Amino acid sequence: MLKQLNQHYAPPPIDVLVFGEDERQALQVVLHDTRLLVQQPRLMHGNFGPHAARFTRGADSVQIEALVEPGILVGGDGLFDLAMGLNPAHPAEWRAGLYEGYLALGSLSEQECLRLKLLETLGCYWSACRSYIHAEPHEVARDHARALLAKLDLLRPSAVTSER
Repeated sequence: MLKQLNQHYAPPPIDVLVFGEDERQALQVVLHDTRLLVQQPRLMHGNFGPHAARFTRGADSVQIEALVEPGILVGGDGLFDLAMGLNPAHPAEWRAGLYEGYLALGSLSEQECLRLKLLETLGCYWSACRSYIHAEPHEVARDHARALLAKLDLLRPSAVTSER
């Protein structure tokens, strides 16, 4: 499933125009990481972000009332939507509220935290490629994907600082 999404969101040669060889190879390591295998698929949105949600504002809170425009994937890892919603291209307030709301019922396990970072890496990589395709700003997502790959120890330090 994730490999199919990679072909959809970051098809060659787009990924070559946005990311270097080391980064593309590191992404392949993430795509093949067995910790991303889902034992129990969950219903998910697949295209989660502020653009796909409808809200109502209360005196001191904002409630998500509806999710619209689902993505091509509607079943899989429930953390995928959270990872996509944490994209740094989204407003900071959105990301903070989403994370807080997601954890309202309990904290993530260590395994879930790692899986979330892996999924967030994929989401930022794909977002950068998708934005590049549409001639939209892609640098924030690209740089965050690079930083996450480095934190996961999948890149040489020089690969993170090189600019394309």
